[in-house]
Amino acid sequence: MMDSAKLIYESDCVDEMVLNSYGENTIAFQELNLLGEEHQELLGITPEKVVVNQTKGNNFLVEYTGNLERLIQDQNVSLDEALDMIAEVNDIPKERIYIVADESCIKKINFVKAKESDINFLRK
Repeated sequence: MMDSAKLIYESDCVDEMVLNSYGENTIAFQELNLLGEEHQELLGITPEKVVVNQTKGNNFLVEYTGNLERLIQDQNVSLDEALDMIAEVNDIPKERIYIVADESCIKKINFVKAKESDINFLRK
C-alpha cells in the first residue's frame, strides 16, 4: 500500500515539474523577437511556390496537404480562388488541375459538396 501511495506522489511531482518547465519554456518563447512582415512573406506559400506536377495526359496534379492547404491559409482565400491563382501563374486551364487528397483531408474538405462543384479530386 505504501508503494502505491509513493508512486502516486512521485508521479504528481513529475507532472508538476513538467508543467513548470513547460510554463518557463512558453515564457521564453514569448520573449523571442517576432518575425518581420517581409520575412513572413518569404516563408509563406504563394501560387508560384505551389508544386504542380504535369501528367502524361496533360493534366496537372496538386497535392492538397501541405501544399494547396498552406496557400489557402497563407493567402486567406477559398479553394476555388487558390485554384484560379495557380492556373493563372502556371498558365494552365483550371479544369485540368486535379487536387490529390489523402485521408487527412476528410476533416478538411467537404467532399460531398466538392462532388457537386467543377473541382477535380483524386484520392491518394
